[in-house]
Amino acid sequence: MKRAKQAAVGLFLVVAIVGLNVAVAIILSWLAEWRSLGLAPTVVLLGLLGVIVIHGCRFGVWWWVHRRMDLSRSAPLTAMFFPAILLTEIARGGNPSWAQIGGVLLITVGAAWATAIQETRSDPT
Repeated sequence: MKRAKQAAVGLFLVVAIVGLNVAVAIILSWLAEWRSLGLAPTVVLLGLLGVIVIHGCRFGVWWWVHRRMDLSRSAPLTAMFFPAILLTEIARGGNPSWAQIGGVLLITVGAAWATAIQETRSDPT
């Protein structure tokens, strides 16, 4: 039971890491358009400082996860970043190409496969 709880917490934290990565990508895309959005340079600098703080939190969570989970279990799950970014682009009105969609599908299938292989190797039965 303890192992299942640890795996669930690890999965939640990996999803949190992916969420922090997506948040950074969104903030940086807004900051890149600072002139057209009418943002003051001070706001841009505060946004960059926020990105640095978010990355610090992400690395802290990443460190905690890898102290308690095998890297071979958690690292493939971070590939969820790519479908999350694709969905974010679509939500923001973007029009991804078929190559981008195919690439995300390939990465997602590969990550799922790597995770499944790891799970079958660690299965005691």
